[in-house]
Parts: sequence; structure tokens; C-alpha cells
Amino acid sequence: MKTRIYIKLFFLMLLLFPKEMWAYQNPVFVASAPEYVEVGTQFRLTLAVVSSEKLQDDEIQYFREPLLKDFEVLMGPVRSSVTTGKMTMPTYQFSYTYVLKAFGTGKFVIPSTSIVVKGKLLRTQQLTIHVVPMGKLPSSSNGSVESKPEAFITMNVSNRSPHINSPVVLECKLYTTAQVDSLANLQQQILLKDFKVKPVSLRGNQWKQETRNGKKYQVIVFRKLLLYPLHAGKLRIGNLSVDAYVRQTDESRVKDPIEEFFKGNRNAGKRVSQRLSCPEIILNVSDTSPVVKKVNTLKFTSVQGYGLYGNVRTVTTGKVTLSFDQNGNMVSNGTNRYIYRGTDRYMIDNVIGPFRITCEGNLRKEVDEKGIEGTIEYEFDSRGRIVRYKYFDGMMPVVCKYVYEGTGKYPSTMESSAGYEDGNDVEICRYTYLEADSQGNWTKRRVKRTWKSTTYGYENEPDKVSTKTEPEFTETRTISYF
Repeated sequence: MKTRIYIKLFFLMLLLFPKEMWAYQNPVFVASAPEYVEVGTQFRLTLAVVSSEKLQDDEIQYFREPLLKDFEVLMGPVRSSVTTGKMTMPTYQFSYTYVLKAFGTGKFVIPSTSIVVKGKLLRTQQLTIHVVPMGKLPSSSNGSVESKPEAFITMNVSNRSPHINSPVVLECKLYTTAQVDSLANLQQQILLKDFKVKPVSLRGNQWKQETRNGKKYQVIVFRKLLLYPLHAGKLRIGNLSVDAYVRQTDESRVKDPIEEFFKGNRNAGKRVSQRLSCPEIILNVSDTSPVVKKVNTLKFTSVQGYGLYGNVRTVTTGKVTLSFDQNGNMVSNGTNRYIYRGTDRYMIDNVIGPFRITCEGNLRKEVDEKGIEGTIEYEFDSRGRIVRYKYFDGMMPVVCKYVYEGTGKYPSTMESSAGYEDGNDVEICRYTYLEADSQGNWTKRRVKRTWKSTTYGYENEPDKVSTKTEPEFTETRTISYF
């Protein structure tokens, strides 16, 4: 009988992945509404901050009302809060609810909107509403069709054409639009004659948000392995399947507390098991190893891109630590690892990329060779100071601009802007520096932050602009050097 690995035990899942991993460790902002409604009937639009941490009222700020030009607003926004889940792992929801009615039939879009939670800008997904004539709802609906909870898994490897004994990262992800409480009965065949297998710890792993085919999902890595091919040829990583315990519709969507009161919360605590699967992967393994020559010929480094001076190893601000190598390249941003193939080429977690680093004039670029991810850019002035930084939050480009006073080493102002179909958000920070270390890097400063939000007017209507300034606060950081 062939030697093989079968992982079927739920207890193994408990060992690898603590309960807390499945909660919304980072707050998210989610929109929900029926996908189909009849013309002239009322329906609810709910925008909710979902978090595993109880938030204070003053930590949820600057709610930006969505553009609802295609609907009549009968009521709202009505703010409410509700707590769900077990006492050991509660989920907190802070909701803004509208009651709407469509003017006519057709396909309409409710654009993304935003809110600031604990100083971080969050955005909802875009919703599409199909308004149909009376009596023309799809046969599966009862009055209206709510967006169905969806969950699926993916399996990716860092390299499909590796060399013998060179590590390949196998990463398995769960995508969901509903609350998944746990996973069980994971099955996958990996032959020990083909691979040496080393599990990668996922302790502290967190949910993220990704967009696929225009739809936003909550995403988490639930299995990660290092596989070392033991011989050349076509080596198989078997089909992956797992049971996901998903909350029923009433539990997975954002709740209306008034509706829950009259319903008596009859479905509380019910879960539905879904069997999720994805197909096998074939690796083409060769018996030769590449020779990588590491010579740093880049004019600008990531260290400079973050406004740092000297041979920086790490910089910690709050709970986030950035790590660099001796070439000044980023090796970790606290969430992702950067794996280098030479000094001008890297992969993110051996899965995303590869990215090619180039420096032309005063511009450093990090370009995805597959053309999937957006290009990261750092622009410097004649003194080597960072003046513009462009990156991507999902598919959304964000541009940060820095202004200096005279020959100062630190920016006096930073302006970050992100544009959307229906408007844009701008964050403006003004800095006063208090302390610096022996290498010339600041370690303490005061920050005054202002948010400016613009919603474009419909047709001949003027743009709606709102501006709010936070109380001044102090920011500190700790820096280590090689």
C-alpha cells in the first residue's frame, strides 16, 4: 500500500487553528440588501461594522452616507448595535439601516461607502439591486431574494516548476460572505515518497478582505505547508476538501434588531455544514538547482521609501512591525513575508508575484511580472527624501504625498487620497516632531489628522463635501539597526 497522508480529524484542526482565528479580528464594513425586489415595495439596506472586539462610540466615526439616487429613502439611517455568538467568541455589529423603495424597474447599483474605525478607513462592497415588475420575482424568492451566503476554498502553490529539495509553499484559503464558525474533516492526499512535508504555524492568522469577480469576501488562510520535492517528474498534490460550518441566512447576514425582536430570533445558534472542495495541483519538478547571484545595484531602498535613515533592521509603530534586510529591502510588514530571488526580485509569501524592482531617475517601482497586482511606486526628491508613495488597497490605488519645510529630514505634512466611482476620501496629517534617535530617525511626534470626504453630485447637483478633524494625538515608534 502506498504511503500517504490523510488528515480527517477535527481535533487536528483545533490544534492548528485556535477558535479566536475565526472571529473578525480586524473590523470590517459590510453592506447587505436583497438582490431582487419588486417595484414599489419597501426593502432594507444595512451597512454594518462587524468586529470581534467591542468598540466604543467615539471609535466609530465619519460615516459617509451612500449615494442612493435611484431609490426613495423612506427612513434612515437608523443606527443600532447587536452582539451575536457565544460569550467566549462574541461578534459585535454596529449597523446603519435604511428603508428604501425603487422608483422604477431595472438594474441599479448602490456604490461603496466608507467609515473610520479606530483611525482606519473601511469601505463596503458595491451592491447590485434588480428591481422587477410586480409578481416577477424569481421563483425561488418569497417576497424578495436576499443575497445568499457563499463560501469556497482555493489552493495555491508558490512555484509549479520547482527543483528537487527546493521548498514550495502550499497555501489553502477560505473565502466567505457568511460567518464560518469552524472547519472539520479536512482531506487531502500527499504522498510521502514524493514530498517531505513541514506544517507552517498559523497562530495569530487574521481575516482579510479580497475582491474576486467584483465581489468582496472575507478571507483567511486555514492551511499552510512547506513541501520539499524528493525526486524529479510530475508530482501530485491531491484534491482538497473540508466541511465548513456556516451560520444560516439569519445568522450570516447583518441583523435588524427590530426585526429580530418580532421574529423572536428563532434561528439563533443554527449552523449549516457545507462540503467545500478544490482540484489537485500537478508540479513539474526538475533535478537541477538555479544559481542566484545577490548583488545590490538598486539606487533606492524600501528603507528610504518609508522615510527612514541608516541601516534599519526593524521599526515598530503601535502593534505593527516592519522588518528589512541588510540591502534595505522589506522582508515583513507584520502580515506578509517577502521572499527575495536576488536583490531586485521578490515574492509575497511565495504566492503573490514575482515582483521586479527597478530604479529609474528618482523613481523606484515594484512591478508584478504577471500583471495581476498594481505597481508600487516610491518617488524621491534631489535629497533622497520620499515625496510620493503609491500602493494598492485591494484593487484601489492609494497615493500618499509628503511635503517638507526647507532641508528638514521629516515631512511636515502628509496627504493620502483614494478615489472611487462616486467620490474620494482624503486624509491629511500635520506633524510636530518631539524626539529623534542617534541615527537621525524620529521616535516621537504629535499628529493632527483631518478627513475630507467628497461625494460627486448626480447630474447637475453640486458635490457634497464633509471635513472633520480629530483631536491631536502623539505617535511613537521603536527602531533597531544592523
